[in-house]
Amino acid sequence: MPSYRWYRSLIELLVLVMCWFLLLAVPYAVLHELAQDAEDGAWGLVSIGLMLAILTPAAMLTARVMGRLAGSMSSVVGRIRWRWLAICVGLFLVSYAVAVGASFVIEVISPTP
Repeated sequence: MPSYRWYRSLIELLVLVMCWFLLLAVPYAVLHELAQDAEDGAWGLVSIGLMLAILTPAAMLTARVMGRLAGSMSSVVGRIRWRWLAICVGLFLVSYAVAVGASFVIEVISPTP
């Protein structure tokens, strides 16, 4: 690995922004067309989630372009820790199920005006 240069971080940030826009262009255009036809605000949440989800491959592509291993973006060991990822996803799914269930129960119990 080459020695540290102060400007490498700035270049990497610019490359990240370019990769992000390139990877986001087509899905966002399609999503924007779908959102024109939709009445509810759910498409706004979907577009925000899409923008955040595309940051991960954009960051990995940026790391690759800048000469670093793409795995260095996910962990200090240079690879995805599948077991830890499975634990985190499992905890998320359980907490999400509890939140949706609680929301459903509150909606059923509470009187509607």
